[in-house]
Amino acid sequence: MIGRMKGTWLLPAVALLAIAVLAGCAGKGKKESEVWAYAMPEGKTLVYTKSEDVVQGMEIMGQAMEMTFEKDLGFTMTPAGGEGADLMAEVTITSLTASMSSPQGDFDADGAPAIDKSFMMTFSGMGKEIDVSGAEDITFSQGPQGDRSLHADFAAFLPDLPGMPVKVGDTWTSEDEIPVKEQTTELLLTFENLNTFVGFETIGGMNCARVEAVVTGTMTGTGEQMGAPLTFEGTAEGTETWYFAVDEGVYVKGTTNLVTNATVTVSGPQEMVIPMTMDMTVEINLEK
Repeated sequence: MIGRMKGTWLLPAVALLAIAVLAGCAGKGKKESEVWAYAMPEGKTLVYTKSEDVVQGMEIMGQAMEMTFEKDLGFTMTPAGGEGADLMAEVTITSLTASMSSPQGDFDADGAPAIDKSFMMTFSGMGKEIDVSGAEDITFSQGPQGDRSLHADFAAFLPDLPGMPVKVGDTWTSEDEIPVKEQTTELLLTFENLNTFVGFETIGGMNCARVEAVVTGTMTGTGEQMGAPLTFEGTAEGTETWYFAVDEGVYVKGTTNLVTNATVTVSGPQEMVIPMTMDMTVEINLEK
């Protein structure tokens, strides 16, 4: 898909939630005529890091507001058997830090509640997430804004593979849907990615296929702020570069850049439409 996901904070006046983005990799060991597939090497634990940097701008009653959000997440994936042709991994959170800066002040999140928590992730050999529901129960504290789940970080974590033999220059499309529920706000993020296999690179001693994607998406949803109904509508455009180790069947690295333009409509005696932009960069790396 697109990128792997996604995150932001709720502003006092308006709720804004993050967009999560997934990624992949590439290699030279396999022939172009072979079909790529994910694998969970027995006895090997994969160690990942994921970073998000977000700059969000809003205009409320003619006044411009800007906030920044940063999050760094560390986690492991350990083979846990499978169900039929599907794969299973135990995901364990190893580190989590997040901070926000806005006109209302600076704030550091409390990631401690998520550390050492685990959930089971089920996915297909082509990278489609089948079940990441356990991530909903892993949360970190946003202080007065309440707790936030890590579900959106894993709902579209793996890039979707082509499912057929490809050669350099071939393209395929993939789609992702990410439902986001935060307190009184519910969003649906949808993404379509046009992937192009551009060649092979060696990363960490692994032969990786490099894939570049053009990403488009939409954001819709509803919420409530201080008793006032909210409606969210927006579109997103961006790019993603991801690498998949074709011999090992492992997602190695991904970088997503995404720009979202949206409006938040506040209903009431006097309806107010708030323009909103969000510039996001997400990086994912396989550390070992």
